Amino acid sequence: MNQAEVVKLMSQLKVAIRPRHRNLKNIDGPEGRLDKLRKTVTALIKHERIELNYQRADEARGYAERLISDAIRYGDCHKPTMEIADYWLTEKQLVHKLFKVLAPRFEEYKVSATRMYKAPKEYLGWYRKRAVLELRGNPYPSLVQNLYQNRNLLHNVLLDDARKDFRKEKYAEIAAQIGDQVEQNTTSFETDVFGEPSMEPNNPESAELIRGQHDEGAPADYETLTESTELMEEQENIPPLPQDTKTEDGKMKLKRSGTKRLLTGSDSDPNLCQAKIGRWDQNARNKMSKI
Repeated sequence: MNQAEVVKLMSQLKVAIRPRHRNLKNIDGPEGRLDKLRKTVTALIKHERIELNYQRADEARGYAERLISDAIRYGDCHKPTMEIADYWLTEKQLVHKLFKVLAPRFEEYKVSATRMYKAPKEYLGWYRKRAVLELRGNPYPSLVQNLYQNRNLLHNVLLDDARKDFRKEKYAEIAAQIGDQVEQNTTSFETDVFGEPSMEPNNPESAELIRGQHDEGAPADYETLTESTELMEEQENIPPLPQDTKTEDGKMKLKRSGTKRLLTGSDSDPNLCQAKIGRWDQNARNKMSKI
């Protein structure tokens, strides 16, 4: 007999079993502990759903799984299995249910035959944990709601579509508000920094601004620059630029860096005239650099 055949002779439980049994105290000792577990397994086979303490439910679950597994593997013609069923089921009419009802039900199951849930607390305070132990496929309503099939109902499908349309409308409104806010912030930023609207092709304000600059003339040529210089000199009481004229005696005409200055009789000294012209040129360069 090889290892594969030996494995077939052993019951394979589909639940986790503790390495050591739980310490269920009883005044009758070990016999009273086993009697309580026998009553629990019998109640589970009979009612298929019971509520009890968590420790006792976890301990009795392993014995119930082993009993159902042996009934499926060996059947009702196996004497040791019949003796085990007769020991654990205190009500003898449940032996027939074990082999004729539960064994065929769980024969094709790939999961455990039992299911255990933690029961909710009824009120605040400390007390022992409760649990619900049941057999799979019982006739009672499910303790856990299965909402997967409800999505295919007509009213749920219509509600889902209406929810999607509502979200699309809200997203479009939010996007429009964000776009308007960004445009306003951009316009205000350009106005604060540059003092004028941006030069966009489709912007009517930009077209009027460009047209006004062409009509008035931008200060880019020498004539406009000279006019601006004269205006500044008048405001600051600076003597105007000299014209192309001669002195009163018609004998002296000084030139320096493209500028001309009219000399009076008191400026007959050439060195004094040269110093005055140098100071005027320096002031003129300072004013031009500010422009």
